[in-house]
Amino acid sequence: MLSFIEKRWLELTLSLLLGTGSTACFAGDAIRTVTLSGEVPPGVVDGRTFDSFSIPTVNSSGHVAFVAGLSAGSSSAVSGSGVWSEGAGSLDVVALEGDEVPGVGDVYFGSFVDGFRSVTLNERGTVAFNAGLLGESIDPASNTAYLVSRGDLTVVAARSGDTAIGLPDGVSLDMGTTSGGPQLNNADQLLFSTRLQGAGVDAENDQVLVGWSGDARTILGGDGDVLPGTGSTVRISGLQSIAPDGAPLAQASLAGAAVESNDELILRAMNGDYEAIAREGSVAPGAPLGSVFAHQDEMAGGSLPWFDVNDDGEVAFVAGLAGDSITDRNNQGIWKAVGGTVEPLLLADTTLAGLGPDEFLDRIGPPNISNEGEVAFFAAVGGSGIDDSNEFGIWAVNPSGQSLIAREGQQAPDTPPGTVFDFTEGVFVVRHFPEANAAGQVAFYGTLAGPNVELANDGGVWATDLDGQLHLIVREGQEIEVRPGDLRVVDFISTLPLLLGNGSNALEGLGDSGHIAFRAFFTDGTTGVFVSNLVALPEPSALVLAIALLVMPVASERSRLP
Repeated sequence: MLSFIEKRWLELTLSLLLGTGSTACFAGDAIRTVTLSGEVPPGVVDGRTFDSFSIPTVNSSGHVAFVAGLSAGSSSAVSGSGVWSEGAGSLDVVALEGDEVPGVGDVYFGSFVDGFRSVTLNERGTVAFNAGLLGESIDPASNTAYLVSRGDLTVVAARSGDTAIGLPDGVSLDMGTTSGGPQLNNADQLLFSTRLQGAGVDAENDQVLVGWSGDARTILGGDGDVLPGTGSTVRISGLQSIAPDGAPLAQASLAGAAVESNDELILRAMNGDYEAIAREGSVAPGAPLGSVFAHQDEMAGGSLPWFDVNDDGEVAFVAGLAGDSITDRNNQGIWKAVGGTVEPLLLADTTLAGLGPDEFLDRIGPPNISNEGEVAFFAAVGGSGIDDSNEFGIWAVNPSGQSLIAREGQQAPDTPPGTVFDFTEGVFVVRHFPEANAAGQVAFYGTLAGPNVELANDGGVWATDLDGQLHLIVREGQEIEVRPGDLRVVDFISTLPLLLGNGSNALEGLGDSGHIAFRAFFTDGTTGVFVSNLVALPEPSALVLAIALLVMPVASERSRLP
């Protein structure tokens, strides 16, 4: 079977032969302006303009989705907000504050949340988002909803006060206390966690994982359920992701008589049936004999362990280790779970590119697994000679090898000599967590030090091309042409560097074709949404894609011939 990159190169080759493919973008036209503050939003006709934007998410077609705030217009004293998407091919409004919610009746969109997972976009161009609700029938118990939109069809997936399959009579969803937003996979299945309200609900059973597909809401698992074979009850404690089959994965903890220091785990749940992918105190495959998974001294908070899932259902996670043979040089690692089998990808004392003979991984950040199974991660380095100037790095690893992407103190590509990476510590370290895509590319936000580096130009986004070479995508202090003849200086950049998944989580700053979405603020006070095509694969036409799909089986069969 051809890999993602082989398929893309086959498409590109055919496009070149037929003369139908688009050309690659270079420095002059490498950044596409989606929209700017002050511009009239699609679907708005009362004089209001874009005022602010959430950080955009991008799919492999290079299309984006985002929440935006509006400024008051000449015929409207109300500012408002809305959701916009390029999922159908061009920028269009998905939902607008004050508009009637489809299929509900006398209920209207209130404000839209501009925050983590406020809007997600999958490979089909489907958008999921959360919104406040307004109307005479709306009260605090029913004023929040999750919606799914594809093309001209927008439906309410869930709202406060709704019931779901698996809930007892008199119990309903209490989404007013829900944090974050919904997660959407490429099958248009939705996952979210929420509280419950009603008879018999208490602090021991009030949080659930809810799945939505089509017109059905189902309780997939939640607090108070019993983990098979343990007698211990589950409590959902952190990060959740949705697998390609719609099953939720979640950080969780256990409670019960036999639970002591082995309470942290990753769960896969479906209709109340749980599988522990990794649990604190269980044997850690590939680690020294007798070693078990343990709480990790992670750099991003949370508990055992941080994880990510791709479109093939592969789960990558980072965890600590405990045992007689464990020291501060081998006390953590990265593992991959595939089809019930857990295997090590990297242990802390592994010899890595860019590490000296007495250097080791001291703290490993959350992993990001691509749809080809490659894992990118940010880590702190320990050992002799390590100080604030060379402590951090970014690597990519897969079963066949590993590579250094960037190391603190290293010359930053496409910057003046002496300008080096100088990654931020503390709470802002999450900005540097990398993202990998199916083409083998890695992108991240980096900060700088060196001659003439100051607050106005000390940050930027870098990404690798198909050959693994690192390139500057955009830098603070850089002048870019946002519209023909309109040059503006970048003041600050925001992209999506957190633990966000690839495709199945549908919240990405780096698409599988190498497009990178970001929000930029400018020194003149304006802002905008942009997509970089600098390291993106050229997009073939639909005709070329169809021919490629016909040729691929033939190429695959020929590869088997002697």
